[in-house]
Amino acid sequence: GSTPLHCAAAKGHAMVAMLLIEKGAVVSAPQEDGATPLHDAAREGHAAVCELLISNGAKVSAVDRTIKTPLHCASCKGNIGAAHVLIQHGADVSATDWMHQTALYLAADEGED
Repeated sequence: GSTPLHCAAAKGHAMVAMLLIEKGAVVSAPQEDGATPLHDAAREGHAAVCELLISNGAKVSAVDRTIKTPLHCASCKGNIGAAHVLIQHGADVSATDWMHQTALYLAADEGED
């Protein structure tokens, strides 16, 4: 299930996320679907939370059960700010998910340019 850090990341609560991390929250803890807090923050477009999680050890290359990275999650929702942060920190723009789709393909499929 979701951890409190997943919830803070998904809602964009950077201060809460920082407090949880300071108190020992596992930054890359997966949910049942394999998504990490970074996947959640990226999916919801919370660039500042993405930056916070990465600076505290979250892996930009983490994959969920469908082999989606946080960059896939940001791209499929058109969250350019989060995608930019992930790319700045080395996200693989050519990574493919289980359907062999890249983040660029997902962004284009959603009508984002």
